[in-house]
Amino acid sequence: MPERSAVMLRNIPLQRKLILIILAVSGVTVLLACTAFVIYEQGAIKQYMVDDLSSAAAVIAENSVSALTFDDPTSAAVTLKSLASHPEIIGAALYDKEGRLFARYQRADSTRAFVPPPVRPAGYRFTSEALELFRRVDSAGEVAGTVYIE
Repeated sequence: MPERSAVMLRNIPLQRKLILIILAVSGVTVLLACTAFVIYEQGAIKQYMVDDLSSAAAVIAENSVSALTFDDPTSAAVTLKSLASHPEIIGAALYDKEGRLFARYQRADSTRAFVPPPVRPAGYRFTSEALELFRRVDSAGEVAGTVYIE
């Protein structure tokens, strides 16, 4: 069988062989370029999600300082409820400076239960299901609490 394919290649005119080589190289190049674009876009989308969630957390942190300072969980829950305008947010939690759950929010139409995790240092991480973000709430240079958004 290998002898037959070698004979077939010998019988093809040089011009046609060159066209086949150019087509193969062009196809591989386009495939590699598309793969690079997909990889880049995945990273860009993740960074956009982190930036969007970080700005929402910053607003919640700023608006939650008085609720944490004056020990008003009702006001904190109202502040967290403002996240309803972000359809991608599953839930959020506000913790006091000791790390105890102070208030929480869960999207009404969420298909899964939202269980706030224990407080972690500020930062974000991607899980298999969601993006989790923790942000400190500062008041006059001191930690007043922590915001968690999923």
